[in-house]
Amino acid sequence: MSNLCESGQIENLLVARNLRGMQTVQKALLSGYYLRAAELVQEAIKAASGTASKTVLIGTGFPVDDTFETDGPLGAIALYRAIESMGARPVIVAGSPSPIKSLMISPYIKLALAKYGTARPNTL
Repeated sequence: MSNLCESGQIENLLVARNLRGMQTVQKALLSGYYLRAAELVQEAIKAASGTASKTVLIGTGFPVDDTFETDGPLGAIALYRAIESMGARPVIVAGSPSPIKSLMISPYIKLALAKYGTARPNTL
């Protein structure tokens, strides 16, 4: 099975229940968007490996319908761990003030960052 086919299967699985109407959005996207996203992450890691810091920024916390995104913090942590495991130095960035700030300093997030990240509580 090709990477493009696998990407399409993942994309379909993730919108199968259609809880937020994402099947409608999916129709507007060219199939293979998960594959393209994975390739962009790999390109960022490759580009970062040529720098002294090996830093890859992960942006999260942007507003959606006058509120904050709810899946961004967990997705950002998943990306953080994946990028770190590939040898780069991930850094999570979010605008301030942001509701994500309170999520980032929750006990669970502090524990995860202490174990897997380099963030210091006074920088959050």
